[in-house]
Amino acid sequence: MIRGMMQLELYRPDSEEPAVVGTDYCVWIDGRWSHDHAIAHLEDIAYDACKRSGLEWRRSVYLLGGRYKSVFI
Repeated sequence: MIRGMMQLELYRPDSEEPAVVGTDYCVWIDGRWSHDHAIAHLEDIAYDACKRSGLEWRRSVYLLGGRYKSVFI
């Protein structure tokens, strides 16, 4: 189940390393949401983030809140 605070990992098209975006694109996923609702929420935010930044989302997030690891969605 996806829940908690995470940050979208956005990439430049020519790079395999996530772009440094500071604290931008941090997302809170409520643990009571269904898996589909959580994914849809991430996709909506990623769509807007990519449109604004020119970066691309490769369906990964960086888990925050003590977990600190990258996860593919």
